[in-house]
Amino acid sequence: MPRPLPPVNHRLNTATVPRPHDLLWIEGPGSLVADEPLPFWVRAVLGDLPVVVVRRSRQLDGLVPVGIRGRSREERFAAAIPVARVVRRVAPEDLLTTRHEPTRERADAIAALRAFLQVEKVWAELGLPWGPTGSVGFEMATGAPATTQASDLDIVMRAVSPLTVREGRDILAAVEQIAAVADIQVETPAGSFALREYCNGKSLRYLLKTLDGPRLVTDPWESEQGDFE
Repeated sequence: MPRPLPPVNHRLNTATVPRPHDLLWIEGPGSLVADEPLPFWVRAVLGDLPVVVVRRSRQLDGLVPVGIRGRSREERFAAAIPVARVVRRVAPEDLLTTRHEPTRERADAIAALRAFLQVEKVWAELGLPWGPTGSVGFEMATGAPATTQASDLDIVMRAVSPLTVREGRDILAAVEQIAAVADIQVETPAGSFALREYCNGKSLRYLLKTLDGPRLVTDPWESEQGDFE
């Protein structure tokens, strides 16, 4: 059984570079750096639970680009946080071993939570780091109820070395019958791409999300190629 997350009581190792999808505990809304005043809802949300998600963008001058999610889809805010003001980091793959376990009643009621538990079983021997992102990842990392009956299960998978299309199709086939599994993103050293697009056999180029923006590439593991969108 996965262990619950420990209390927030230690600083992030500044030698560790936060990656997109990581959740960061920060000192509070006053730690944020933004181009515009913080909306009231940002201060309210972070006052209750000071957790932000790392955005896919360049980290400049010791500032980590982050996003804040509110209580509705319209409440999204982009900012940055100095690395020195980050208290703790939780990566999606950490949630396979250390997390707030959903109650049986909540898993029965929320398809996305139920789907995560099912995927965890069928991918038990996968051999690649992976974990939940979005509302499922947020809920399991914080213990705060973030998912709803309309939520999907979003997943990120780390693949330093190239996956063949056949390997990708085998990975997808294992979860094909699991409801609520939505987006499966594969993170490579060059960026992130959708596994389903990679495996559909309909294109010779793929949309790769990089730190400098999306680009079309023939090889998602090669950084020096492709056209920006």
